[in-house]
Amino acid sequence: MEDYDFMELENRLKVYCEDSYYPFHMPGHKRNPDFSMFGCKMGCYDITEIPGFDNLANPSDILKEEQDRISAFYGCDKTFLLVNGCTGGVLSAMALVYAMYGAHTKVLMGRNCHRSVYNALCLNNLIPVYMWPEYFENSGILCGIGADEVKDFLNREPDIKALVITSPTYEGVLSDMNAIAKVCHEKGVMVIVDEAHGAHLGAEGFPMDSVRLGCDIVIHGLHKTLPALTQTAVMHVNAGIADIGLLGRIISMYQTSSPSYILMTSAVKAMDIYMNGTGFKEYYSRLKKLRSELRENLTKLSLFEPYEIYDPSKIVIMTNGYMDGAKLASMLRARKLEIEMAAPGYIICMTSVGDTNEGFSRLKMVLFDIDASIKEAGSHQRLVEMSHLRPRIEFAPCDAFAARRERVVLRAAVGRICASNICVYPPGVPMIATGEVFDSKVIDMLSYYVNSPYEVIGIDKEGCVEVVSR
Repeated sequence: MEDYDFMELENRLKVYCEDSYYPFHMPGHKRNPDFSMFGCKMGCYDITEIPGFDNLANPSDILKEEQDRISAFYGCDKTFLLVNGCTGGVLSAMALVYAMYGAHTKVLMGRNCHRSVYNALCLNNLIPVYMWPEYFENSGILCGIGADEVKDFLNREPDIKALVITSPTYEGVLSDMNAIAKVCHEKGVMVIVDEAHGAHLGAEGFPMDSVRLGCDIVIHGLHKTLPALTQTAVMHVNAGIADIGLLGRIISMYQTSSPSYILMTSAVKAMDIYMNGTGFKEYYSRLKKLRSELRENLTKLSLFEPYEIYDPSKIVIMTNGYMDGAKLASMLRARKLEIEMAAPGYIICMTSVGDTNEGFSRLKMVLFDIDASIKEAGSHQRLVEMSHLRPRIEFAPCDAFAARRERVVLRAAVGRICASNICVYPPGVPMIATGEVFDSKVIDMLSYYVNSPYEVIGIDKEGCVEVVSR
C-alpha cells in the first residue's frame, strides 16, 4: 500500500511554533506556557489562520491537500474535515437536502437516528417518514434496516428525496448499505449515512465502510473509534446526486470560522494511522481473542453476537435478567473500568486500535469475576421495547418545534404533543420525538428512566416536559 504520509501539517506546526515568531493575533493565550493546562504544551501549537496554514473555510493549500489525500484513499469525490463532530456533518447534509429540494421535502429515516438528525429536520423544515427497525429477540437491541424495507417505502412514497440511516448503530449493528444504496439510486434518492461509529470500518478484519459501498454522503466520527481528539470528524461525498459545491458552502456555515489546528492535526494524524493500517492487524487479533474468551467463559452474562452484519469492535455484554445494565456498569466502575454506555439489559464497551493488552485483560478478568459472583436471577424486568410503543405523529417536527409551547408535569402530558425531543443519553435516540403524542406507555417508559441511574435529556429537574400549547 502506498505510504500516505499526513504528517506535513503536524511538522509545519512544530517548526513554526518552535521558531521565534511572536503572536500579535488570536488566540488570547498567546502560546504562553504560563497559561497551559495540565502542564501540557499542546497550547503552544494552537494557532489561527496565519500564512502557510491555509483556511478550512476556503482551503487551497495544506488543508486542501490533506482532504484530497483522504478522498483519494477512499475513492470518493470529496472529503471535508469537520471540527464540530458528526453533528456538524449531519446538520450540513440535511441542510443540503433543504437547499436542493426545498422546505417540506420528505426524508426517509430510521426512527433510531441520533437526535442531531431530528434537530436538522426542525432547522430545515423537512418532513420525516420513519422506518422502525425490529429488535433482536430478548435483547432490547435494534436490528439493521433491510433494502427491501427501504424499497417498499420508496414505492409507497415516491416523493421522498433522501434517506438518512445510522450504520453501525451504537451496539455495532450494520445495515446492508450497498444494497440500500442501489435501491435508492434507482429512484434518484440521496443516501446519507451517519456512520459516526464506523471510522475504523474497512480496516483489516472489519466490514467495509459505506463510502466504498456507494453511498452519497457518509459522516465518520474519528474520535469515536480512531485515535483522534474529541470533536474530530470527516464527511465523505460521492458525486452523482449530492451537489458538492453547495455542500461545501453549507459546511462553512455550520462550522466555526476559527477551527482548531490542534483538532485538524489530530484528525489527519488519525487518518494516517487508519490509511496505513498501523496496528490494526494486531488490534483485530487481540479483539478476536477477547471475544472468543468472553463467549466461551461467561455463563450468566453473555456476549452479544447477532446473526446480521456486525462490527466486532463493540463488546456488548448482555445481563440476561440477572441485573440492570446500570448495575453492571457500576460494578465495573468500582474496579476502575469505565464503559461507554449502559442500558437496562446490557452494557457497551468500545474498543479501538488504541487499546492495550493490559486493558483487554483487565476487562476480561473483571467480567469473569462478576459473572462467577452471580448466584441467582435478580428482579430486573425488561422494559417494553421502543418498537412496541411507536408514538403517534401529530405534527411535523418543524411545525411542533416552531409552535408555542408550555411546560407540564410528565404524568399530565398524556395526549399532548411533544415540543422537544426526549432522549436517554447515550445513545441520544429520541424516546419521543418533537411532533409525537405522549401516551401512557411512553410516559411509563420515560418514568422508568427518570427514576433509574440514566441520563434523560428533555425532562427538567421538576419532572416537566415541553408540549405544544393548546
